[in-house]
Amino acid sequence: MAIGDKPRIIIIDGASPLRSGLRHALMDRGCIVKLFSAEDKGLNELSRSHYDLLIVRVKSADEDSLRHLMDARRISPETLLILLASRATSEGAVIALREGASDLLVEPFSAEDVANSAETAIAPLREEMHVRKVFCCIVHENREFLIPSDEPAIGPVVDILVENLTRAGVCSMIESRLVAMALTEAIANAMYHGNLNISPRLKLSLSAAEFLEEIRKRKSVEEFRARKIRIRCDLTPAQVKYVISDEGEGFDHREALSAAVAPADVDSHAGRGLFLLRNIMDEVIYNEKGNEVTLIKRVSFQ
Repeated sequence: MAIGDKPRIIIIDGASPLRSGLRHALMDRGCIVKLFSAEDKGLNELSRSHYDLLIVRVKSADEDSLRHLMDARRISPETLLILLASRATSEGAVIALREGASDLLVEPFSAEDVANSAETAIAPLREEMHVRKVFCCIVHENREFLIPSDEPAIGPVVDILVENLTRAGVCSMIESRLVAMALTEAIANAMYHGNLNISPRLKLSLSAAEFLEEIRKRKSVEEFRARKIRIRCDLTPAQVKYVISDEGEGFDHREALSAAVAPADVDSHAGRGLFLLRNIMDEVIYNEKGNEVTLIKRVSFQ
C-alpha cells in the first residue's frame, strides 16, 4: 500500500447476492474496491496492478478449488487472500489456511462478516500506512549501539538498523534486505577479524567446528572478551549512514579494497566481503587505522 493510498481490494464473485452489499461495505470503510464476475478477468487485473487483498468466492473449499489460492499466490505473493465458500471440507480448510489464506468464511455469512474479516486482514497495512506518513516528515534519526562480540547479537541489531529505511523512503524493501546483508557482513568482520583478531586466512583454513572452537578460545582471553563493537546510524530523507567500529588492531584496507574490485582474481580469503559491501552500498570508507568503516546508502527512489 503506497503512501497516502487507501487499501485496494479485488472481489471475484460470480453471482451471489452479497456482491453489491460487500462492495459497498468495504467502500464505506475507506477501501478502493474492484468487482469481477469472471475469475480470469479478476486475476488478470491482479497481475497488472498492485492490490492489498483479494476476496474470492468458491463453491466448495476443497483441494480442487484451492487452485484459486495457488493462482493468486503465483501472480501476486504479497496480496492477502480471503476465501468465501458455500461449503468446506476440513482438509480443504486446513490446506487453505496453511497455504496462506488470511481467512476462510463458510456460509452462512453476511457482507458485514466478510468486511470485518477484510478489516482484520488489512489492519496491519493501515498501521504501516500511518507509520509511513509520519516518516515522510523525518528530518534526522540517530541511533547508537554498543554490542559484545557475540554472533547472536548481530541479527537483532541489523533488523533495527534497517527497519525504517523503506518507511523513510531511502530505498525499496528489496534494497533494504541487501543493506541488511551488507551490515551483517561488516559487523561480522568487526567481530571476528577485528575484536577477536581471527584473520580471514585463518578462518577459511578451519572447519565450522574448529572455527567455533577458535572463537571460544579467544573469548576466554580477557583482552578479546572485553572488546565491543560500536555502531552509529544516521538516517535522513537523503541517505542512511552507518559507522561500524571495533577495538581491534585494524587492517590494510587499501590493499583489501583494491582486491575487492575483482575478488575472483585474489585468494578465496580476500576481497569477497568488501566486494559485497561496495556493490550494495554507495560508499564504503575506512578510517586510517582500518578498524572503522562508514557505509552510506543514498535515496534510490522518490
